[in-house]
Order: sequence, then C-alpha cells, then structure tokens
Amino acid sequence: MSERGITRLAVSFDGSGWYAADPLGNTMPLPVSDGCWLPDLPDGASCEQLLLPVEQLLVRVFSLPLTSPRLIDAGILGQELDDRAAIDIDAWWLGWLAASGVQQAESLSPRVAGIVFGLPISWKEEIDASPAWQQVRVVAADAALRLGRHLNPKSEHDSQSWEAVFDADQDGFFFGLWRGDACYGMRRVNRSGAYAGYLAEEVTRSLQAMAATEAMVCHFSGLLDEPLLHALRLPSWHGRTESEGDLPTRHQANLASATISSDASLSAATRMNFRHGRWAASKGIAWIRPWYRALSLAGMLLLLWLAGLGYQIHSLNTNLAATQQQIVQAFHQGLPDEKVMIDALAQLRRAAGSSGEVSPLTARWLQQVAAVHQVYKATSWQMGELEWQDGVMKMSGKAANLQLLNVIRQSLQKQTGRDVKLLDTDLSGQQVTFRMQWQ
Repeated sequence: MSERGITRLAVSFDGSGWYAADPLGNTMPLPVSDGCWLPDLPDGASCEQLLLPVEQLLVRVFSLPLTSPRLIDAGILGQELDDRAAIDIDAWWLGWLAASGVQQAESLSPRVAGIVFGLPISWKEEIDASPAWQQVRVVAADAALRLGRHLNPKSEHDSQSWEAVFDADQDGFFFGLWRGDACYGMRRVNRSGAYAGYLAEEVTRSLQAMAATEAMVCHFSGLLDEPLLHALRLPSWHGRTESEGDLPTRHQANLASATISSDASLSAATRMNFRHGRWAASKGIAWIRPWYRALSLAGMLLLLWLAGLGYQIHSLNTNLAATQQQIVQAFHQGLPDEKVMIDALAQLRRAAGSSGEVSPLTARWLQQVAAVHQVYKATSWQMGELEWQDGVMKMSGKAANLQLLNVIRQSLQKQTGRDVKLLDTDLSGQQVTFRMQWQ
C-alpha cells in the first residue's frame, strides 16, 4: 500500500538476512549498516509489518486459573515466567496468544491457556531509536503468522480434539499444536541437510512433549512437502502437499503471508503483535494519545468558562435593561411635562437651572447620583428609592445578604467620600431590606 507517496513494506528477518516486499509483491534484500541490527529502508519507504524468526524469540506455553483471556497482561505472564523458569522478565517485551483452555477431567475450575513470546528488549529499543522504523504497525513472530493462516474454523473440529498445523518452505518448516483456540506449542525446524526420517522423528517427539501424552487423537493440516509427509506417516492429512523444489524460501513464504491481502494479513498478524499497549505504533493523529486526558480536561474547563461568560453577559444585559427602565421611570417622575427623553442627563441639567449653568447643589447631587451609578454597575442590588433633600442623600433597596450590603456600603463610602450610615435593616424576608443615608 502507498500513503502520501510512502511505500509501505512488509519485512522478513530470518536471523541472518533481511528481505522486504512491496504491495505489488516485488521482493528485495535490505542492506544492514555496520554496527546496526535493523537494515536500511529504501528512500520513501516505511515498514508496515516486521516478521521476526521464532528461534530467536522467547517462547513458552502457559495455563492459568483465569476466567477470561482478557484478564491476562504482561505483568501476570512475567510473574509466571519468573516463577516457573526463573526468566529475567526485564530482558523481554512480551506478546501472547491466549484462549479459554479445555478443562481437565480432574479439575472443574476455568483456565486460560496459550503461548507467550518474548522480544529482546535490545531489539525493541533499536526500533524505538530509529525514525525510519518507529511507525511499524505490526511486529510479530513469523511462526505465529504463517501457522495462523492454516488454522481450521472452530466449528470444523471438536474443541476437545488436537490439531497439528504445519507450514513448510525450502529452508525448513514451522509446526504448532492447538486444542480448541488455545495453542500448546510452536516450533521451527530447519532442514540443514537432514533427511526426512530424522526430521519426522523430531516432529513426533516435539508434538508429544507439547501435548504431554503419547496417545493423541489429532487432526493434521497445513502445508508439507511430499518426502516429509511420507516420513511422518500421519493417520490423516487435511492439508496441501507440494514437492520440495516447488516450495518457496523462508523469506518468500513469510512475505507472501504478510502481503496476501493487506487487511486480512494485518488482521491475522495483530493476533500476536508485540506493538501493543504503551508500545502501540502511532498513526495519523495518534501521537496526541498521551495528551487526551489533559486536552479533555482543558476542553471541559473551556466549556465551563464559556458557559460562565455567557451567563455573565446575560445577567449584565438583564441589569442594563432594568437600569434603563429605572432611568425612564425616574425621568418621567422628575420631569412629568417632558414627553420625549432624548438625553436624560442634559434634560435634567437644563431643568435644574434655566441659565444653563449647574449650581453647586445640583452638581453635588449629580455627583452623588453618578457615584451610586458606579457602585451599582460593579455590585448590583434591587433599588428602592433614591431621595435627595437638603444636601442629604437617602437610598432604600434590597440586597441578597448582609455581606453584599456591607460591600455596597463600603463602595458608596469610597465613591462619595462620605460616611454612609445604615438607618435600618430587615432580615425577615429572603433578602435584606435596607435604608441608608449620607451627606
């Protein structure tokens, strides 16, 4: 597949050499620089799937008293490896294939069985350190991918029966043992010039060790060459057979398994993918994943701030409308003969003195009204009456509580420069009714 001009490759490593295949099935060797484990990728290419040799990975089977495979994690498997084989789990990055195991007759407790693979931490760190390899989506054992594509559907065999699966190539062959959906062993045997009879004995001993019994009723499937099939003398064979000369090389078989279909092969490979959990490959905007929680919290705070701002604007608009209504009422009460209000302040000034000049008393009254207005804008309350007589300003109203009333009084003192006195307060209602004056 190609994405934004980048060629996505499947890459196979057999322990000594590296090969890659593009989406069209073209294969190529990959050179390795001195002192490096990973090869150099061609310009404009990135790795989609990386298949590693099962012989160089940690491979162990397990059976745990759990009710579901979803309960398994690397911590549980690491503890199991440490307890049973004293394996230093800090040296391996784990991946696994697990399923609900078949219950033994002597035990009714549910179990989960499967196989766990370990990737050397040094390999993982080199992938992390290489910009060209950081985006690889699948890192898997070649045996798991190649044997997995030969497995029969669940309904074809009884979950109590065993199924041995083979996949051969010119250099050797993989085989594994399943019971139901649980894998009980997986191995690679290289030919290395050995005759078919010797290889068949090696397979028989390994299958018996995997099942821990010599009397197995087993189904056999997959792909084998004719000499090895005859040497194994299997009671039944449900797979394909080819001559040894027609078999692909290990690299060719690995890459064909990875590139049969981009969707199907990727789905099969991800059943055992080392790139899981916190080592999952980032794709698109997935780099932002570690910041999801912080960004979600910031988004919630932004929404709350916007909601508060909207409420504040609504309250201010409501107060403005109420103030304008009070101005209209006060204007018509003070100037009942004025039918039209154009500029309330100018009209009040004109009414205060016919000469057009504002008297000191009028100016003082306007200053007091302006002070009340400034305080009202900052701290609103329900205005009652505002009375100016003989240089004394009296005001009544209602405040939400005593604390707000004290704030109003202190603000008025600051704005007017006068001593504002509370004449009386009434706490009998839900609000505080008050009267105050200053001069």
